[in-house]
Amino acid sequence: MEIVIRIINNSDRPLYFSFYFALFPEIFRAKDGASVPFDIGWYSLASPLKSDFILAIPGESISFFLDAKISWLCGKNYGLSTSFGGERLLIQPLHSERYKLRLIYENQKDTAECYDFLNKQTQVIEGFWAGQVLTPFVDIYLVPN
Repeated sequence: MEIVIRIINNSDRPLYFSFYFALFPEIFRAKDGASVPFDIGWYSLASPLKSDFILAIPGESISFFLDAKISWLCGKNYGLSTSFGGERLLIQPLHSERYKLRLIYENQKDTAECYDFLNKQTQVIEGFWAGQVLTPFVDIYLVPN
């Protein structure tokens, strides 16, 4: 399944957005509101590239796409996984029931470093949006075949 995050820059200046270690999920069982544990693993220790940062011009909308997969683990257990920005996210185990999922985008710095392969040095990029945004909850239904 594809998850799309759309951002509109309502400010009066261009802003960068980075999903490099800045996007976190919250998932709850709909029947009792219990939080579902998940693991986040970093599979790349490399610095982000400038192309990992998305620039939004004032009044412009940008979109970021995540490819998520639901996989059978064993028995009646499933897992949801996705990769983005140096992270690998795994939510498990999930069972045949209804869940509520939202994403939290959080960035507390208005600058970021990236590696410039052409000049072989680290570059500082300024002009990042700093703050926290929570998406609305969406329902996820897992049903047996």
